[in-house]
Amino acid sequence: MLRNTLRGFRVWKNIERGASDPILGLRENYVKDKHKKKSDLSVGVYRDDSGNAWVPEAVQKARNQVINQAYEDNIAGSDEFINSSLKLALGDSRVMEEHRIVSVQTPGAAGALHTLFNFMKHYLPQTPGVYFPVPSSFTHKLIAHELKFPIHNYTYYDPDKNKVKISEMLRDLEMAKNKSVVVLQVCGHDPTGLDFSKEDWSLIQDITARKQHLALFVMEQQGLVSGDPTEDSYPVRLFAEEGNPFALAQSFSVNFGLYGERVGSLTMNCGSGTEAEKLRSILVGMLDYIWGGNALFGARVVEKVLETPELKLEWETEVAEVAKSLLDRRNMLVDHLRYSGSLHNWSHLKHQKGLFSYTGMRPKHVLQANKSHSVYLTLDGRINIGGINSNNVFYVAESIDEATRFTDSL
Repeated sequence: MLRNTLRGFRVWKNIERGASDPILGLRENYVKDKHKKKSDLSVGVYRDDSGNAWVPEAVQKARNQVINQAYEDNIAGSDEFINSSLKLALGDSRVMEEHRIVSVQTPGAAGALHTLFNFMKHYLPQTPGVYFPVPSSFTHKLIAHELKFPIHNYTYYDPDKNKVKISEMLRDLEMAKNKSVVVLQVCGHDPTGLDFSKEDWSLIQDITARKQHLALFVMEQQGLVSGDPTEDSYPVRLFAEEGNPFALAQSFSVNFGLYGERVGSLTMNCGSGTEAEKLRSILVGMLDYIWGGNALFGARVVEKVLETPELKLEWETEVAEVAKSLLDRRNMLVDHLRYSGSLHNWSHLKHQKGLFSYTGMRPKHVLQANKSHSVYLTLDGRINIGGINSNNVFYVAESIDEATRFTDSL
């Protein structure tokens, strides 16, 4: 009798369905789709012209060199990887020379954000809120929300002119309470593909310093936007040289083709070396109870590439080629939309950079492209340019044209 009673006891029956990631849901539907010409333009993966996920040759060589290495457990991650990732992001910045930087390895950029928000929840609970651009990454916002931070928005994108609204953005940061957190995507903004100019960054740096905001940089496409990793990291280097407080969440999934390895880092600049040591002791303890340590294989691969001159040069050449390929694919898509007879102006796609583009398509257009043609993109009209190639571009262009043909404007 007792056994039957226990069998009928359900621990989880009243749990509600969690918030679903819209991109993961699209990917699941794509995998099930039997259409021969189906195209996945939703997930942020750069694919070669055959549709295969890209892994740089330099990374493949590094994999073969470190595959048999023995690994010792290190809660904070690989020290060599951390030093390499810092040099990639900051160069020879004086904050490194003065030992005012603390950095730890994390499971990708999302892991870095989760670690930082956990840290702030315990040690800076008075933080007024976290400001995100509109539009922004679903995942980034969800992490802050789950850790109970007040979520605020700042103006970013002008859909009518297809450009960033820097004046409105600065106004929003001016109106924000002092010492807020401002999330800033360094390059290849997701989802719009539009970035700030160097002049814009100087204005942002000035206002964050005056308002004592913490700039929280997210850098996931370094090297793939301009083709130059140093150029792509300009905003972070600017803030470091000016002495602004900042935190940096780095990911090596896209630019190193290490999607399944979850290699990332969290970096924070401090006022002194002593302050950095204190923060490091706290972060290492947090990494232990949150993640139980870090996986080292992917980190060793990145480290090997960045610390081996010939491999680093090869990787730099490869990311420059990918950046050019993304620009070529944008042009190719716009050309094929014109060949398809589209009456809309798609030139804004050429001015966006990195993996992503905001097409201007509305939800009804997206749904039609998906249901009628098995072309998968997010409801806000964002597409992954890295999913377009010479084999599918004509079909994708035709599908977009048919979905938007009877709309007066986008």
